[in-house]
Amino acid sequence: MPNYNRIAWVYDRLAKIVFGRKQQLAKRAFLAIIPENARILVVGGGTGSILEYLQDLGGPLDVDFVEYSSHMMFRARKRKTSNLKINFYDLSILDLKTVGYDVVLTNFFFDQFSADQAHLILQHLKPKLNPKGILIFSDFVNTNHPWDKVVTKVMFSFFQLTAQIKTNRYPPYETLFASLGFHPEQHKRISRNIVATIYTLEPPI
Repeated sequence: MPNYNRIAWVYDRLAKIVFGRKQQLAKRAFLAIIPENARILVVGGGTGSILEYLQDLGGPLDVDFVEYSSHMMFRARKRKTSNLKINFYDLSILDLKTVGYDVVLTNFFFDQFSADQAHLILQHLKPKLNPKGILIFSDFVNTNHPWDKVVTKVMFSFFQLTAQIKTNRYPPYETLFASLGFHPEQHKRISRNIVATIYTLEPPI
């Protein structure tokens, strides 16, 4: 499992320099549909910016926040989240045993894994969703634009060096989700190389 301890202190600043507000927009894209009192699983929550976005919704929410990096978790715990009941889990998502979630959030998480690793993780997440639950996904995608290709190459090289990432390409998201019975309900392209999607386990009507 990749570990971001070495760069946790500078991660948010780097992301803002390279991507501006695009990641923030992607993370917020579909949060408004989350109902009050929903039980939410945040997968690989990093420094916890998503907690403040959930706090902005205003209603009470029950959140399980999973992050493997202890240094990232340290920063996440400092977020102001008075509307949220949060359980923090400093472990790999594959070691989380809890189930029964209305919403699973995976923001810029799957991009760091090979196709096989991503499949294993999504397979582990699937039974954690309630029958009517949703998975809200945001991440980087491949494009043919030369600048995007340069950024992707540099990004993978950097995280291979600093966070022990083992892959150098994004997993095939659409194939991955479809293979495990997830169906896209809504989709937004935030920029050329960033998308957000709501997935369900039931086909759209």
